[in-house]
Amino acid sequence: MKVLQLSYRLPLPPKDGGAIGIWHLLKAYAALGHDVHFIGFNTDKHYLDPAIAAQELLPYVTQADFVDLKTTPSAIGALKSLIKGESYHISRFVNAEMEQQIVHVLQSQTFDLIHLDGVFMAPYIECIRKHSKAKIILRAHNIEFKIWEGLADAASGLKRIYLKHLAKQLKAYELNAWAKADVIAAINSDELSFIQNYQKAYLLEAGWFAKNETIKPANQDFFHIGSMEWMPNKVGMEWFLQQVWPPFFAAHPKASLHLAGRGLGQEMALPVGVVNHGEVESAKAFMQAHGTMLVPLFHGAGVRIKLIEAFSLGIPCICSDKGMEGLNAKIDLDYLSANSTEEWLKNMSSIYSNAEQRLSIQQNCQSFATHNLSQIEFLKRFLESILD
Repeated sequence: MKVLQLSYRLPLPPKDGGAIGIWHLLKAYAALGHDVHFIGFNTDKHYLDPAIAAQELLPYVTQADFVDLKTTPSAIGALKSLIKGESYHISRFVNAEMEQQIVHVLQSQTFDLIHLDGVFMAPYIECIRKHSKAKIILRAHNIEFKIWEGLADAASGLKRIYLKHLAKQLKAYELNAWAKADVIAAINSDELSFIQNYQKAYLLEAGWFAKNETIKPANQDFFHIGSMEWMPNKVGMEWFLQQVWPPFFAAHPKASLHLAGRGLGQEMALPVGVVNHGEVESAKAFMQAHGTMLVPLFHGAGVRIKLIEAFSLGIPCICSDKGMEGLNAKIDLDYLSANSTEEWLKNMSSIYSNAEQRLSIQQNCQSFATHNLSQIEFLKRFLESILD
């Protein structure tokens, strides 16, 4: 089967959740024997030398094309979208060169499926319809407007008003985009149920590729890895550093917390005991070098790709309910759950002082990943559902 995969960003290097999700799916298409032509935005935010990107992608795709795009938000851009009454989240991805590239490819080749990675590629659906009869899949990495509704509810004053406005615009666009696609690929069962109220949808969970990683007993320290440019990560970690870490460190003065990810400027003022590693070269190496992964996430949607990666590596995790949403892992067996300050302090103290508990969770979470989180099987089931 020939697949055209259109992406709002390059999946390289696969350091953060968005890149890992796109990368794993692309590899799963290839593993199932499908021919994939990849076209993606090479954004200023995640820019990569095209020659390097092509070299990394070509083992899995028949062709890879890239379109440069500046997506970094600006006050002027936001104001223009506000005046025009359009979603600023979406308008940043409307690009004439991308449309020309899509038209060129569709006029020269015939595809069975056209896979859109994220709602940000939905502006090109009408163009695709004019030049192809292929089935259009829109993979919902998140229900985007729900993220911004949650952030708006947590804000106050003018910021709350503006975020509510953005969420309302994004919701209108997102629901309309779902209606234009042939089928939506939902990333978890809760989002599937919601999307099915508006359009045909099937599960296409985020997964991983088994590599038989050897588990090494995790040490006592803690870590968090994630882009602080993604607002739910930033909000959750700011809360954690203010409310949880100071009292925990006061009780355990030899403890350490290691932070890594895009948007972690070295000038950031952090509490005592917290180490800022900035953006690391290898997320996997960073995760394996430290102890328990902390995921204080209270807004957002979808599935945390970083959690899937941590589980596959046998890394113990303490996570909020929102962060674990969609994975169906067992509390106190595969991971520890914490939502309030008290729960975080209790579970961090327990796992910090109990090497046996850490190792047990390591073994259980890796076993869970092995039996439940295969990206190839997820994609195979999804394609069987939509092609019946």
